[in-house]
Amino acid sequence: MPQKTPDPPEIDPATPTIGYLATVHEQATLLETGVLQSAIFNSANLSSIATDAQGVIQIFNVGAARMLGYAAEDVLNRVTSAEIFDPQELIARATALSIEFGTVIAPGFEALVFKAARGIEDIYELSYVRKYGRRLPAVVSVTPLRDARDGVIGYLLISTDNTARRQLAGELEQHRHHLEELVSSRTAELAASRDIAEAASRGKSTFLADMSHEIRTPMNAILGLSYLALQAELDDKSRDYVQKVRNAAENLLGIINGVVVANDGREAVELLRSHRDVGLALMDCQMPGMDGFAATRAIRADKRFADIPVLATTANVFPDDLAACRVAGTNDFIEKPFVVEDLFAALARWLEPGATRAQGARRTGQAARPSAVAGCARFASEAEAVAVALEPQHGALQPDLLHHQIGRDAFALVQHL
Repeated sequence: MPQKTPDPPEIDPATPTIGYLATVHEQATLLETGVLQSAIFNSANLSSIATDAQGVIQIFNVGAARMLGYAAEDVLNRVTSAEIFDPQELIARATALSIEFGTVIAPGFEALVFKAARGIEDIYELSYVRKYGRRLPAVVSVTPLRDARDGVIGYLLISTDNTARRQLAGELEQHRHHLEELVSSRTAELAASRDIAEAASRGKSTFLADMSHEIRTPMNAILGLSYLALQAELDDKSRDYVQKVRNAAENLLGIINGVVVANDGREAVELLRSHRDVGLALMDCQMPGMDGFAATRAIRADKRFADIPVLATTANVFPDDLAACRVAGTNDFIEKPFVVEDLFAALARWLEPGATRAQGARRTGQAARPSAVAGCARFASEAEAVAVALEPQHGALQPDLLHHQIGRDAFALVQHL
């Protein structure tokens, strides 16, 4: 009688062995893996398409059917995966891969799996062609399927709908294009503003040259006529008037000669270097090329110009702007547009004979001394008064002409400044 083979001993779960625990763990791992694979493969949001080695579709999950509009029976063992992609994009991909790898790659299934077949991770963007012809942008990941001997038996293409991302990218591109247009427009506006500023600068240069001529011409007339008047017999009051006019004219001419009004910051610096007798510089803070701040710093960097007063002219009079003027090295500022009395007062503070930077700074904000201003602010009215006083007494001096010439030129001179 054959001997009965004894049954294997039962394992008591209450006292598990190491082998038993390993078996349970492997079973749980396989179960979890199977569940995970099943969840991925049956996901409606992921397209999973498996092909054989030639690209013919073997598996077409519910996500692929949902995304592309085909039923599984429409494609299984009937079409290759290349046939459901945009042919023009396949041609472009094949061309790019051919250039990258230096070999000719056909624009079909080979272009889809060329990298994956060589063990290179491959994720790319490509558009599917849905059942009724509409394009669907997708992100495609390709993985080779291998047998037990590590041979490639097919490929798995997992895809996600890329429509929203494409739309976002398109919107971002539109915004980028809009920003580029804004930048281009703003650049054109700035260029136009620069051209206007340069034209204004050239106009200012012309104006300064004309102003120099126009100021000195009536000044010479005033000096000449007052000289002639002083040669005549005058009563003390009339002589005092004429002498005041002449003194004011001489002092004002000295102020004009002692002031540098530059068109450009570099020009101001060069003028100071070439004219050592300059007594003061009026520095426009906003100038093309080197602005007034940079020009002032360049002047202060040269020890030869340490005591030359630099007066900023600016329309920006907020505390931060004025502080910037001080930091740059200016001694004082004159607000634009100019008020003639303020201009005269500022010039007088800094052009008094022997005035130092410290003295001028102490006088900033104070009323100018009458001797320093030298009658500039009262120049026109005094000249007019002289002409009126002389008119009934001195026919030999052509009082009408004297009245007209001194009054007109004096008013013109003050108005120019």
